[in-house]
Amino acid sequence: MFRKAYNKAALAVAMLLLVSCLINVGSSFDPDSLVDNIVLKHHAKLLEDVASGKLVAEEEVQEVAEMTPLPGYQCKHDHHLSGVMKNIVPKIDKMVAQSTPVNGGDFVEVAAATASNRQPIRILFDKSTLDNDKYACYTVGQKVAVGLDSGSDSTRGLSSCSGSDDNACIYTCRQQDLLTPSMKRLITDYILPTMSEVFGSVILVDRNEPDVLKFNQDIYNTFSQQCNYGVNVPSTYVTNGAPNTDHVVFVTVRPTTDTSTIAYAMPCNFDVRGSGFYGRPKASGINFNPSYFYNYVNKPTGFRYREYVRVGIHEMTHSLGFSNFFYNSFTTSRGARYNAASEIRRKGTSPAGERFNAKKFAIVSPNVVNFVRDHYDCDSIGYAELEDAGGAGTSGSHWEKRTAGEEYMLGFVSPLAPITNLTLSLLKDTGWYDIDYSHSEKLVFGKNLGCRWLDQCSDNTWNYQGYFCTNNGDVGCTATRMGKGVCLLGYGSLKPEYQHFKNPRLGGLDSVADNCPYYQVYDEIDTSQYCVNEEENSTLEATVGEVFGSNSRCFEFTSGGDRVRHACWQMKCNGKNIDITIGGQVYTCYDGQAQQTINVNGMQLKCPFGGLAECGGRQESLDVAGGNTSSTLFANAKLTFALMLIVLCTYIVL
Repeated sequence: MFRKAYNKAALAVAMLLLVSCLINVGSSFDPDSLVDNIVLKHHAKLLEDVASGKLVAEEEVQEVAEMTPLPGYQCKHDHHLSGVMKNIVPKIDKMVAQSTPVNGGDFVEVAAATASNRQPIRILFDKSTLDNDKYACYTVGQKVAVGLDSGSDSTRGLSSCSGSDDNACIYTCRQQDLLTPSMKRLITDYILPTMSEVFGSVILVDRNEPDVLKFNQDIYNTFSQQCNYGVNVPSTYVTNGAPNTDHVVFVTVRPTTDTSTIAYAMPCNFDVRGSGFYGRPKASGINFNPSYFYNYVNKPTGFRYREYVRVGIHEMTHSLGFSNFFYNSFTTSRGARYNAASEIRRKGTSPAGERFNAKKFAIVSPNVVNFVRDHYDCDSIGYAELEDAGGAGTSGSHWEKRTAGEEYMLGFVSPLAPITNLTLSLLKDTGWYDIDYSHSEKLVFGKNLGCRWLDQCSDNTWNYQGYFCTNNGDVGCTATRMGKGVCLLGYGSLKPEYQHFKNPRLGGLDSVADNCPYYQVYDEIDTSQYCVNEEENSTLEATVGEVFGSNSRCFEFTSGGDRVRHACWQMKCNGKNIDITIGGQVYTCYDGQAQQTINVNGMQLKCPFGGLAECGGRQESLDVAGGNTSSTLFANAKLTFALMLIVLCTYIVL
């Protein structure tokens, strides 16, 4: 489940812990990326229909225009799934215990993978519930039940919802909760087809013979013939099946008690091969929170469209297998079962001299391990860490933010999260899918930074541009140069594995990244922006030729003094070199040069230190305490006040 996190940066952790701001790092829109081109194609069709009046009815326009922006997101997949599976799993285990195993072993034989026969996955979105859903909002003041268990329609004893209530309750519909005709069209005619085409471009599955997907009868009954509460699944999916389909998704658009939830998804049909041993998911349900789309239908910008599509793709990826519910059901190419997750130990000594031996969970499946070894340039690593922060809803089924930085399967995700081979390798390792890796997107964060970078976040292991910061309030380009970030530090009680300074109480404000301090984008701070967000062009600094857009990146420069400043300029990889366009003129930064500067109309452009990872270059280490890649934020009173509000908000929540 997603909660928005970039507009409300400050969230609280437990008393005595460091105050934490849940923020995010942007990723690139790549015009050569098949995924981004699919998204752009569907967004262009959306804009055409908006211009012609096909999307928003005339009577809806004024209401939509009055809505205000909403907060950012956090995925709570594990929390939502566990709430459903706590009743489902015992029923499955009882069913298994009363059944007769096949050949004295598994209940369904596992066929060896036949990669050559696999074809692009075909997803059927069942939208029938949208036509008459008693749990959706159609009028202001309408009362609807939320948070019910699958198979339960009883509202007896439920009280009115109060705030972000995880329990079932009675919700009062607001204007922004209404499932309007335009919202329904936005989701069904644009967002869902985009998601389907993206999945079909990268994921391959075995085709049934005959080519019909039939639901598992026992699981169908175990879920009370539903997929999410009130979503009745027709029996024909069991008896006749769905032709020319590999996965069915039941779609709802309902309010949630947590107003910062954009969407959530969960599987609801799969084969059972034994106790705790499941086959490839056949069906799932996905719900979109209408309050996030109500305002958007009147101003469907490309930046937010890409964000909302990736929210849906993130959630569906959980349903396809990236979930701790399925880790123990992964199979090898020979059909042998194995557990893809394992407990690991992170051992070491903090910069403050405190030793630690911390337990974490990680993915140890073969293709994931091969990817991380190559990506980070660390042959000794044998796992990819899973997130351990964010509570029960986030930890366990997401990558560790400290190491994955911007990947689309983080628990706290940026609007432009790339669909990379890190997650696609995990889907490959399920044994259920093959992957067309040529259509994935780049993971730039941490590229080629080595084992020491993975092991410990400190000023002598993360000493690369954008990765480690030491001065609270400094502005600097983010590690991937996708935006202008801010360094936020604070004091608190930190475990040794979360200590990154000699002062054991000092750390970064982002507890999801293990309090590792690095430059990140905050919407609350005016000078902290995504360079790839074309919507920011209204705020550009024209005197330095600044341009925001898909090909723009953040670079450092000086002008009339030693103070380092930052600008978003268009760039293009020229081999490993970087061509930067400023004021219509192209300037080239050459790979492998540690301190190259270029005179640009009286400015001194500071080229990336060593090289740019996005172009295949290798960054070189630098003195992170030297102040040569950042500028102070506190000289601006307005920005200082914004920072104070972020920290104050965190303490208020505590």
